[in-house]
Amino acid sequence: MNNRLFLSFLFVLFTSCTLAPERPEPEMPVEKSFISENKGQNKTLRKQLKGFNWKNFYKDRLLKKLISKSLRNNRQYLSRVLDTLELEEQYDIQKSELFPNLDLQGEMRRQKIPGNALGQGGLFGSAGGGQPTGFIQNQYNLSVGLTSYEIDFFGKIRSLKRAVLHEYLASHDVQASQRIALIADVSSEYLNYMTNLELQRLAEETVSLQSQVVGIIEKRWKQKVVSEIELRQAETLLENLKTDVLERKRLAAINKQNLSVLVGEPLTELPKPQSLEDSTKLTRNLPENLSSMVLLARPDIRQAEHQLLAENARIGAARAAFFPSIQLTTRAGWSSTQLDNLFEERSQSWSFIPRVNLPIFTWGQNMSRLEVSKIRKKKSILNYEYSIQEAFREVASGLISKKNYKKQINAQQRVVKAAQKTSELSDLRYRSGVDSYLVSLDSRRSLYEAQTKYIQIKQSYIRNNIFLFKALGGGEVGVVHR
Repeated sequence: MNNRLFLSFLFVLFTSCTLAPERPEPEMPVEKSFISENKGQNKTLRKQLKGFNWKNFYKDRLLKKLISKSLRNNRQYLSRVLDTLELEEQYDIQKSELFPNLDLQGEMRRQKIPGNALGQGGLFGSAGGGQPTGFIQNQYNLSVGLTSYEIDFFGKIRSLKRAVLHEYLASHDVQASQRIALIADVSSEYLNYMTNLELQRLAEETVSLQSQVVGIIEKRWKQKVVSEIELRQAETLLENLKTDVLERKRLAAINKQNLSVLVGEPLTELPKPQSLEDSTKLTRNLPENLSSMVLLARPDIRQAEHQLLAENARIGAARAAFFPSIQLTTRAGWSSTQLDNLFEERSQSWSFIPRVNLPIFTWGQNMSRLEVSKIRKKKSILNYEYSIQEAFREVASGLISKKNYKKQINAQQRVVKAAQKTSELSDLRYRSGVDSYLVSLDSRRSLYEAQTKYIQIKQSYIRNNIFLFKALGGGEVGVVHR
């Protein structure tokens, strides 16, 4: 019978349910698809994104090397990793409260009992009925037991454990978001570095061509074939181009310093990266026909979901506060005034102290705590839904921009070809004496501006690819937590 009672106690102890509400399932507050719907490809696309991490998204070897270093050395990211480890330990602490903690206590006490504490004519009083003289007492105790262990009948501890668990899982998603952001920052800064080097190269090439033109015009001016104003106009364009070269060098140096901070170590010699001429060399293409369900795998949305579940679990703990709590304190061992007979049978001792706490009147504290928990859950639902809406906006904007940037690149490429042809013809007409240098100068300036804009549009296209990869989860799709 005693065994049955003990087994029943364990069953109630370890299988007690909680008072938390059912798992909330907020609806997706966005459209079902970004651009076009293709239900048959939904699962395939999710599988593609699941295996699509930054190592196979980025194709540039130098960029991959910088990203790997940043994940090992970036101080802000490493601090986030430690935050996750800290919450993991907090979860283990909360989980341990479900089980009783046993301890072993050994105690030796030696004290003098004063005579005045024994009263008049005590057993140890002096002869003739005088005042007692007191005595010295020794006490030896050795016991094992548990202290103030709360039996989780109403699931309060289990609810708190579940809340801490979801906070721990949310910290993993925060770490994943930090990782995605770091990779995107390194990629964007590297792209800026590449772009400034490309614009610097363009400016230097144009400076070289314009220097030749200035030399020719200067000779013709000395021969009094052309006016001085044509020479000064040519020199003005040349100096402006030299200023652009210096500006691009300055910006590239700043990009290098920013990369050094992101990577977490000095970049004394950063090799010159590949040209932006072929933009597909930096990143791979992403699928465009996506269902909005892929957003649920983003770390920030998983984080919002875990925070919602944590607040939901805290409602269970707040509800359990209305019910009685039962705490047990038990000890068993030996106690004796002599050390040599401490382990004898007659020295055995034990204590069993159950304590029941039933809240009767708490001035509305428990009710207020429950309402606070419900309000926080509602806020978490709103935050979760807003996270989905924001993620949908980012991905949709990225997909729209990607489609339009492709058109802009093609259109600007045609502009460059037309400007190139115009510059060649105007230069030929100037050398033939048909047009003034002002026409040639204007066409050369237009060509330089068209080439600059072409590089900048390609930069925007690649940056949008980086942004879109980040918006789709940055390769952190399908992360499994313990």
